[in-house]
Amino acid sequence: YSPKAMIKTRNFWLYFVWCIMTSAIGMALLGQIATISGSVGMSDASCALMVSLFAVFNGVGRFVFGSFYDKKGRLLTMTIFGIFFTIGGLALLFGVKLANAVLVIVSLALFGIAYGGVTPTNANFARSFYGNKNYATNFSLVNFNLLVAVFLGQYVGSTLYMKSGGYLATAIALVVLSVLSLVIQFFITKPETK
Repeated sequence: YSPKAMIKTRNFWLYFVWCIMTSAIGMALLGQIATISGSVGMSDASCALMVSLFAVFNGVGRFVFGSFYDKKGRLLTMTIFGIFFTIGGLALLFGVKLANAVLVIVSLALFGIAYGGVTPTNANFARSFYGNKNYATNFSLVNFNLLVAVFLGQYVGSTLYMKSGGYLATAIALVVLSVLSLVIQFFITKPETK
């Protein structure tokens, strides 16, 4: 597929929206991990450790889900992402609501591993759905979702906190994005043939 042909396909736009949602989740958390951790009573040292925890699980997710996609395919890989994101969102919601540090730690681990897997999934999706010939350009177009995701993530992560005075609204928004990402990926069909 040429880039022009790729962006005319339904699957590209469904996947693009999925990427916006999952990337926004990661972006919303990236700048807020320490303050979310602090809001449930963690010490400054523990808050810094949570940032590292998220980074470690993000790295693990890149390797694990890149390999998993190769072996098990897109549908199962993206379904597991959706489940991880949703459970992570619920753990964060209840962690913030109950000021429970253990639930926040679980949520950051699940979010980190799932968010880490998005990038290799983008690469696999671009190649397996649209071929090798224009892979570099097509992959770049898939990653263009980050331009939208960074603004959505900033809104969910920071603006909701500022408007509500706490992270409960952020946690609810992350659950909504997680559930939507789980649902939308079921509408992506097998690669179209030209």
